[in-house]
Amino acid sequence: MGLWTLHLEPERLELSAELEEVLGLERGSFRGTLAAFQELVSPMDLPRVQKAIGDSLETGDEYCVNFRFLHGGAEWRWMEARGLPRNDSNGKPKRVDGICIDVSDRVQAENARFLLAAIIANSDDAIVSKTLDGIITSWNAGATRLFGYNEEEMIGTPLARLIPPELLAEEQDILAQLRNGKRIEHYETLRLAKDGSVVEVSLTVSPVRDITGSIVGASKIAREVG
Repeated sequence: MGLWTLHLEPERLELSAELEEVLGLERGSFRGTLAAFQELVSPMDLPRVQKAIGDSLETGDEYCVNFRFLHGGAEWRWMEARGLPRNDSNGKPKRVDGICIDVSDRVQAENARFLLAAIIANSDDAIVSKTLDGIITSWNAGATRLFGYNEEEMIGTPLARLIPPELLAEEQDILAQLRNGKRIEHYETLRLAKDGSVVEVSLTVSPVRDITGSIVGASKIAREVG
């Protein structure tokens, strides 16, 4: 991250040495103008940046805006900029003090999560997650198509409602294997649909871990056989 100050009259933009490094510039090479900084901002994002600054100067409120910038003249990265106007003795804005943070890793991680969520939501397979106690925590459209229940009917309920009574013991065996970190692939079994019909499925079950690596649940992918 790095600090900056935009002086308004006359206009002059000061960047800390750390911010020059964040931008991929050599220390002391920044030309010192707002226009020079805006040259680094993606043309697609520049109108939002300009509006955020303009609105902040008008209201006196802090602003926060994310935008892409050209790092070192070679690579597009993501920046989060925050700024707060400072007034003179007459209440007129004289400068804006702020901070910029390279948030590229965070944005990439968020985009990956959005992409994964979209893949799950649009998959033809039934994709379900559950706790180690067998309580359903997520339910995609593929699961609705396969079993007939919608998301509202299933979230927070036991997965056992989908299992024929004579096969309940196999679910306990699956949970025991998951607690030991094992993954189950292409396990063919039977499940119950909402209308009471029996569906033959192939299951792939994987443990879900939290940030510490502890197993906290499971994800199940079910595909109809035949």
